[in-house]
Amino acid sequence: MSEEIWKDNVLEPENTFILKTTWRDNKYYNGQYKDEKLRKKMKLRNPRKYGVQCNGNWGVLGELIYENWEVIDCSKDLSYYDGISYGLDFGWEHHTAFHQIGIKDDDLYILKELYKPKLTAIDIANELKKMFPWVKEEIEKLKKYVNGNSDISKSMQLFYEVKKKYAKVCNLEIFQREKVYERDINWEYITREIQNSTGPAYNDIRIYADNARPEAIEEMKRQGINGIRACTKGTNSVMEGIEWVQERGMYVDKSCVGLKNELESYQWEKDKKTGERLPKPVKVNDDACDSLRYGCERFRKPSNVRIVIPD
Repeated sequence: MSEEIWKDNVLEPENTFILKTTWRDNKYYNGQYKDEKLRKKMKLRNPRKYGVQCNGNWGVLGELIYENWEVIDCSKDLSYYDGISYGLDFGWEHHTAFHQIGIKDDDLYILKELYKPKLTAIDIANELKKMFPWVKEEIEKLKKYVNGNSDISKSMQLFYEVKKKYAKVCNLEIFQREKVYERDINWEYITREIQNSTGPAYNDIRIYADNARPEAIEEMKRQGINGIRACTKGTNSVMEGIEWVQERGMYVDKSCVGLKNELESYQWEKDKKTGERLPKPVKVNDDACDSLRYGCERFRKPSNVRIVIPD
């Protein structure tokens, strides 16, 4: 027990004896904290929880909710991660917050962000279409540059437009050739490979959104954001989500300024009488933190695997 807590809680220190025991003192203990790797990971990711649960320290909440994060460059290929998910918190006067989240070795990586106020559901859908373009749709748009009166075939003209737009982001062999013939062009293959290089399309991402706005979720579905769904909320879902995130390392891409700013000030409420911190987050400047928590639902509650037995 720290000297500060000792003074606050022990009325007569000279006449008081305190015996603190932990799981290490229980010779019959056979629980998770015997795993040294687990303890080291907890100490690194959440030192406050490690001190309480592993060393028997006094369970006092800190001021900030998340302390286990840092800003880095997260510009890796999505195949690097064990899974990808997306969270969305609707806003109007306050910010709409959307995040692309990766998980790797049980650590969280926040890769992309949309963080703007005054966005309708249609506005959000249009922003996501820019962030996660559907290559098939983008190629269709390029057809407006095809000249029907040209001596070059329409397919070859379209190929040159596609090459101009995507050659730098997709290292297709056909883009490197000096001479390409119309018979060489396989549009299905080219479209698929470009999509793989640029990332998922807006109509193919699974988004966990605030379930308090079912009308906005439905409107976004009608705009083609097919993978959006309402997040799950329950009696203690906020605390469960926060605790789950606290147990992991968190790496925020330098482009995610909204989340970074919120993490620096996301605090527990303070009891007005005692001044002690309460296990309840302050509901101010928390849009990105809610988006993060919603998006992690996919990792916390993975879908059951379906096994199909052939006839």
